[in-house]
Amino acid sequence: MKETTQKYVINTGLFGAVGNIWAGAPTSISPFHYGKAQAPGTVEKQALAKAGICDANGQILPAVRPALDVLGTANAFTRIYLSGAQIPAECIVYFAQNRVPVSLLNVGGDMQIDFPAATETFVSMVAQGIGSSIYRSVPFNATLTHDEALALAAMIDLQRKQALRSVADEQVPVIVESDVPALRAITSRKGDNTQWLINVVLDLLSLDGIPSEDRLRSALESLVQKGFALKHASSYRLSEATLALARRMLIFDAALTLTSGYLGTSGLLNVAGFTCLQAGIHDLLVIDAGVDLVTIQSVSSASVLDSLQTYLTDAKVLENLDTPVAETAAPQIRKFCPQCGTTIQPGRKFCGSCGVPL
Repeated sequence: MKETTQKYVINTGLFGAVGNIWAGAPTSISPFHYGKAQAPGTVEKQALAKAGICDANGQILPAVRPALDVLGTANAFTRIYLSGAQIPAECIVYFAQNRVPVSLLNVGGDMQIDFPAATETFVSMVAQGIGSSIYRSVPFNATLTHDEALALAAMIDLQRKQALRSVADEQVPVIVESDVPALRAITSRKGDNTQWLINVVLDLLSLDGIPSEDRLRSALESLVQKGFALKHASSYRLSEATLALARRMLIFDAALTLTSGYLGTSGLLNVAGFTCLQAGIHDLLVIDAGVDLVTIQSVSSASVLDSLQTYLTDAKVLENLDTPVAETAAPQIRKFCPQCGTTIQPGRKFCGSCGVPL
């Protein structure tokens, strides 16, 4: 028998009032910390009654209490935010021990409460935005230090800017060569424009300061050793593999951020997540920043949807965030065979279904 879905839409500022009449001690990640945690007045009671959460006297309706219990005692969450040419979309799923998850969906500034969580609806919304293809145009996978990630992002951005200028000026694109001072200047000019990869990486890393020229030079030499860059005299340029990626990722059409959190046994919140940038139907780049390392990899939209489905529905996966090794806490993007679409197990060099080399 299919479970009946409950839907309630309230202003975000009313969550504090709901938490007050819920009459419990909300966890640190509970949405009941939104707004003022005070007893609702006449206006608030009317709004909550209209939403179907309370009666006219401000008493929680029995049918609503199970959903509020999840929001109040939540010990884990996953938040998805998708921005781009379309209207930004946001969804948060809250998990509580041995309870059915509840979701909050941003509806024009208000929040729609769905119980059980409307994860299928939101995954479908994301699929309409980024697609659901199993293909990726340019294979790319790099595990980098923070300094290496900054240096590579700066080089990719300079190459993208040159390519865009050449299109506007009707000229033949050239390969950009940059020295260390020029790259440090790029990394030190952080802005809010998420079209530029360096801004995205800087946001994810939250560095205390920009690396010195010596550190950047060391990072660039390491990128050369790893095959992501080439050196000519005192200048550096992208390798062929990285250059192909930069040429594909000219304009970011959409940006998707996944953030998952779990309240560990110590009471501390363990957080992990990734950012996905899309430049075309088959051009998606996932950036996953850990404590010491940054992973940058091209993926298919199908693998992104698969990860969203997992982290929006599987409480056991979120429990794995409560580990002492921060680098293992990050969500993993499941890979698919580019030929037949079969899920690829880690470490395989050939598809187990069609046999195509990977």
